[in-house]
Amino acid sequence: WQGSSPVLTGTASGPSSGASSSDLVETGADAAWVGWGFVAEDPLFAELCERIGVTFVGPSPEAMRKLGDKIGAKLIAEEVGVPVAPWSRGAVDTVDEAKAAAAEIGYPLMLKATAGGGGRGMKVAHDAAELEVAFRTARAEAKAAFGDDTVYIEKYLGNPRHIEFQIFGDGRGNRRWIFLGDERHAGLGDPSLLAGDLPDRVAQVGGVVQADGGDDGDGRPHDVGGVP
Repeated sequence: WQGSSPVLTGTASGPSSGASSSDLVETGADAAWVGWGFVAEDPLFAELCERIGVTFVGPSPEAMRKLGDKIGAKLIAEEVGVPVAPWSRGAVDTVDEAKAAAAEIGYPLMLKATAGGGGRGMKVAHDAAELEVAFRTARAEAKAAFGDDTVYIEKYLGNPRHIEFQIFGDGRGNRRWIFLGDERHAGLGDPSLLAGDLPDRVAQVGGVVQADGGDDGDGRPHDVGGVP
């Protein structure tokens, strides 16, 4: 943004940090909002904005790094009181560790890459035999896709409701959450449209994060993106 006017930079294919830096400097933009995807989750771009004096509209670089690691993100969620599915509470590095975690969590379960995304490095196991295969496969996929074969285990939910809402912080300690919808009905919505006790549960989670916010010390919450 330059003053109160938006300025379009980059391309639809996803601008590089270097190209975006040049665009921002040339336009004299005061702030940069990159929506979602591409550089929106890149801590290097947020740091670049800080270096050239442009306000990055989004999480801090530190928050992006914390939330980019799924194990760390789940630990943060637990710390601020957001409910999570039963899980290994850390990485499982061997088949024996995976089996020990599975004995506590119970089958079916899912192995997930801590650096994962887009469904890669995710495998479901319904018993110990499947777990051994899933463990090796998930680690191999994670290594190939992300350069990191760290995986963890959580309870597999076969038909979940994927609810998303956004947390907004103004950098001064004020936070609000806005319900967006679920995976089946994308877009802004009203929690009361959800069935059963989901409206109350969505409000509960939103209220917990809004109250605590996982503040990084600068008034900005850990995440202002979609929260499943």
